[in-house]
Amino acid sequence: MSQPEILYLIPGRAPGDAERQRRQDVANDRVPAPVTVEWVDSGPAGVAASIEETWSASGLFSVAAERESSYDALVIGCFGDPGLRGLRELLSVPVVGPAEATVHTAVQLADSYGWITPLDRTVAMARSRAHELRLSEALIGVYSLNLDPAELGRETALSQAFGAVGKKAAADGANTLVPGCMSLAFAQRHEEVASELPVPLLDPLALSLEQAATWARTGTIHSRRTYPEADRDRLETLLE
Repeated sequence: MSQPEILYLIPGRAPGDAERQRRQDVANDRVPAPVTVEWVDSGPAGVAASIEETWSASGLFSVAAERESSYDALVIGCFGDPGLRGLRELLSVPVVGPAEATVHTAVQLADSYGWITPLDRTVAMARSRAHELRLSEALIGVYSLNLDPAELGRETALSQAFGAVGKKAAADGANTLVPGCMSLAFAQRHEEVASELPVPLLDPLALSLEQAATWARTGTIHSRRTYPEADRDRLETLLE
């Protein structure tokens, strides 16, 4: 097949056309497959708590069901992978969660990893996700940048915090590093920060998009024994 079309679907409310276009440009710089970036545009303004993560998942289902016929694969635009299991039950195209894709890559590249998260309040969420992925044993720790989301747009503040926390995680024994937030990936500080670190710093945006493209191109799809096909008649009000 030709290059597969990928939908990068972000839960929560959209910040505006300019930011959507910026993120779409960044995503298309990462992979040769064409990527469309879209927000659900309902639910929370962002995902920085478990309740927001759960709330955001319902909006993903209806938009994903509407867009499925136009794309060959879907990437969830949040590192918490909200709605991952439900989306795989609902859709017949590959669905990729950035945390699942990135953390599994981390433990293939090294025997330990550190998880970097932007906020103190998301540390527990990150530990919980590592446990769900059955990869807690290799996790050296979850490290917070302790940055307000607004600071993610300030290059100097982000790069300094990112570099300092990455070095701390590496000193503690993390042999690869996972940036646990897609806003970090879209901030485009990866190459600058990675050059200062003694261990690999993974790019969750590139990894999740490449996995989606590879699965679509090779016809790889999730098992219906693990993810039984959803009965859409029972989901009528959810998918309206």
